[in-house]
Amino acid sequence: MQNQLDYPMSMREKRNASLSREAAASGMVLLENRNGTLPLKAESKKIALFGCGAVRTVRGGTGSGDPLNGGLLGGGIVHVNQSPRYHINIMQSFLSAGYHVVTKDLLNEYAAKYDAAEEKSIGDPLHMFVFPEMSYSAEQVSQYAKMTDTAVYVISRNSGEGADRCLKKNVTIDGMEYEIGDYELSQTERNNVGVISNAFPKMILVLNVGGVVDMSTVRKNSKIGAVLLMSQAGQEGGDALLDVLTGRVTPSGKLTATWAMKYSDYPASATFAYNDNDVSKEKYEEGIYVGYRYFDTFGIEPCYEFGYGLSYTEFSMECQGAELEGEWVKLQVKVKNEGSVYSGREVVQVYYSAPGGWNEINGVEKPFQELASFAKTKELKPGESQTLFIRFRIRDMASYCEKDACYRLDEGDYRIRIGNSSRHTIPAVVLKLKKAVVTEQLRNEYPLSEELHEISKAGRTPCRDRDLLFRVGCGIAEEMEEYGITMILGPSLNIHRDPLCGRNFEYFSEDPLVSGLMAAAITRGIQSRPGTGACIKHYAANNQESNRYAVDTIVSERALREIYLKGFEIAVKTAQPMAIMTSYNLINGVPTADSRDLNTDIARGEWGFQGLIMTDWNGGASTPYKSMHAGNDLIMPGGKQRALNIVMAVETVMPNFDDKGQIVFEKVVPFLPIRQAMWNSFTPKPDGKDTVTANLKEGYTAEEKDGVILVNGEKIHLNCVVQRTSPADFYMEYTDVTTDVAHVTGQGRQIVYRGNLRRKRSICVGNVQRCACHNLKVIMNSLAMYRTYPQLTPTPFSEHDRLEEWI
Repeated sequence: MQNQLDYPMSMREKRNASLSREAAASGMVLLENRNGTLPLKAESKKIALFGCGAVRTVRGGTGSGDPLNGGLLGGGIVHVNQSPRYHINIMQSFLSAGYHVVTKDLLNEYAAKYDAAEEKSIGDPLHMFVFPEMSYSAEQVSQYAKMTDTAVYVISRNSGEGADRCLKKNVTIDGMEYEIGDYELSQTERNNVGVISNAFPKMILVLNVGGVVDMSTVRKNSKIGAVLLMSQAGQEGGDALLDVLTGRVTPSGKLTATWAMKYSDYPASATFAYNDNDVSKEKYEEGIYVGYRYFDTFGIEPCYEFGYGLSYTEFSMECQGAELEGEWVKLQVKVKNEGSVYSGREVVQVYYSAPGGWNEINGVEKPFQELASFAKTKELKPGESQTLFIRFRIRDMASYCEKDACYRLDEGDYRIRIGNSSRHTIPAVVLKLKKAVVTEQLRNEYPLSEELHEISKAGRTPCRDRDLLFRVGCGIAEEMEEYGITMILGPSLNIHRDPLCGRNFEYFSEDPLVSGLMAAAITRGIQSRPGTGACIKHYAANNQESNRYAVDTIVSERALREIYLKGFEIAVKTAQPMAIMTSYNLINGVPTADSRDLNTDIARGEWGFQGLIMTDWNGGASTPYKSMHAGNDLIMPGGKQRALNIVMAVETVMPNFDDKGQIVFEKVVPFLPIRQAMWNSFTPKPDGKDTVTANLKEGYTAEEKDGVILVNGEKIHLNCVVQRTSPADFYMEYTDVTTDVAHVTGQGRQIVYRGNLRRKRSICVGNVQRCACHNLKVIMNSLAMYRTYPQLTPTPFSEHDRLEEWI
C-alpha cells in the first residue's frame, strides 16, 4: 500500500482532483464576514492555525460515504488517510502556498498523538474514532498573536453509518475522561473560541463539519471576524478552503438545511432516535413540516435560514418578466454584481406560497412556502449583470390529498417570490386559479399502521449548481470506466429531517426538490458513458442511524409523497438511474424492501422506473423471498442464507443439526459476530403440529432434567438473538432447549423437536423471471458486456428512455 502511494498521479487523477477542488470550493458557505475580515490580504503570509481540523481535516464521514476514511471499520489507515494523494489537510495547503504557519510545531505534536490513537482504533467495527480537541490558554495564544494578527480556528466533526450524532458526549481515553462536542460545542471549544478571538484582531472560524452545529454562542461573539462553513470537502478540501479564504474563489454556496437557534427548535427533536429512549418506532408527527417548511410556517427564527449564504460582493435581483407557456411558469430574472472589487456568483431561488399556505387553510393544509426552482449565475465581474430564465411546472405546486388520493391544485392565489434565501425574497408574480384541479389521480399505497397525530398550523397566523454536479458525475464515470466498475452505490438523497442524523453528510438537503435535482444531475453525469450507472439510495424515509435495521417509520401518505419520496421521483423521472437501493427501515410496519407498494406500484407503476431494485446490505428487517416478490431484483450481498430463504419459499427445507443434536448456528455477516439458528422451514413451538428428529452421533447422549434437555450433562441451545449494549456494541444471547419444545427418545440417542413445518409456496416462477430480466438488463448494459462483445452498439443507460424535464 505504501509503495502505491508513491506512484506518479495519472492525468485522470490530476484532472478529477482539480474537479474535486472546484466542486468543494463552490459549495462552501460564508456565514459571517464582519469588517471585511475575508478574504485574507495577499501581503500577509503569516498565520496562526488552531484546532484538530487544521491538521487532521475531516474529508468525509465514515461508512459507505468514505471507505478510505475507515469505511464501516472507522478510523482508516493512517498513512493512506493522511497521504496528499488522497487527502490534503488545511495546514498542508497553507504551507504549500508559502505561508508561515506560526503554530506548525504545536499542530504537528498534536497530529502525532492523534495518529497514534487512530492506529489503535482500526478494526473496531462500527466504532467512531474520536480524539479530544486541544485546549489553549490565554498565555499560550498571546505568544502566537505577537507573530501575526490573523488566526484561523478549525472546528471539525465526524459521523457516519451505524450511529446518529448527539448533542455532545464524554469519552475515556487512556484513563482520562474528555467532553467531545458534536451538535453543541464542547466546553473546550467554547473556551478556545473566546481565548483566540480575544488575542487576535482577525479571527476566522472554519467549520469542518458534515452537519449542523450550534452557532448560538458564536453569533454573540462580535470579535469573531468571519465564519466559513467548509463542510467535509473531500480529498482536495485543504486547497479548496485556501482558494476561498484568499479570494481566489468567491464563496457562492447556500445552505441546504436550516440552522436553528437551538436544537429543540427542530420539530422532531424531542422524539428523534434515542432522544425519547425509543428507537423501535419513529413517528413523523411533523408531517410535511420539515426544515424551512416548519420554521417559516410557525414563525420560528432560525440562526441561518435555508438557502442562506454570503459573498465577498453584493448582488441585486429583479424580476423583469413572467409568462405561462403550456404547463410551465417562466420567469426572467436579472442579477447584477453591485460590488466594485470582487467577482462572484449568485443563486436565484424561486418560492411559491399556495392557497392555504399564505392565508387561512383552503383545501389541503400547506406550508407557508416551498421551493419551486433555482438557478446559479455565471461568474459576474463587478458591475456585470446576467439575465436568467427560470421555469417550473404548474402541476409541481399541487399538494397531495390523502382523502381523495390525488395531487390537487386548490383554488386561489399562488404567490411567487424570488430571492437569495428563503427569508430574503421579493414578490415576482401572482397566479390565480379559479377552481381546483386534480393534476394526478393515484391511490394511497401506505396506510398508517397506527394512529399518528401530525402537527397542524390550524388556528395560527403565519448550492445549487447542477452543471457542476453533472461534471462531477462525469468524472466519477471516467474513473468507473478505468477500473471496470459498472455501478456505483450512490448518490444518496435522504432528507435532513433532523440535524443529528449520522449520515446527513451524505445527503443533499432538507428539501426534496434540491435533493432530487442534485441526485438527478450527478446520476446523468455518471450515466453519460456507456456501461456506467448510478444506484440512488436509500429508498425511503431512511433518516436516522439508531436502530437503523429495524426502526419502524410511522409517516402519513402525504408526508411520504411530498417530502420523502419526491426526491426519488424526480431522480427517476429526469435521470432514470440504473438502480435503486431500498433502505433498512420499515414504513408503517412494512420493511421497505418487502413493500410491493413502494417497489412495484410506485417506482415502476407511477414513475416508470426501468432499472434494477436491490436491497441494502443484509436487508435490515426484510425477508429475501418477500423482497423478491415485492419487486427487489437483487438481494445483497447474496450468500447462502439469503439463497436458502428464497429456496424455502418454493420447497420445504429441513433443519440442520450438529453431532450432539443441537441446531446449527451459522455466521450471517462475515465481519460481525452475528449468528442464525438453521431451523430453515421448521419453527420450534410448544403447541406445534409437526415434529423433526435430531439423531445424536456416537459419544453423545441426551436426557431430560429439570425441564431442560441436556447432552452429556450440558445444556444445548434452541435459538439466539442480538442484544445491544450501545448503538455500536452487541452480543449474541442464546436460549436453551426445554422440554416445552423437545423430548428425548431412542435411549438418549434422539431429540424430537415440536413445531410447525412450512410447506406453502410463497413465490412463483414469474417473480424469478422478472428479477432475471431486470438483472440481465443491467448486465447487457455493463462495461464487461461491451468489452467482451465489441460488436454491440454501446448506449449510455439514461438514453434508453425518454426523460422528463422538471425545471
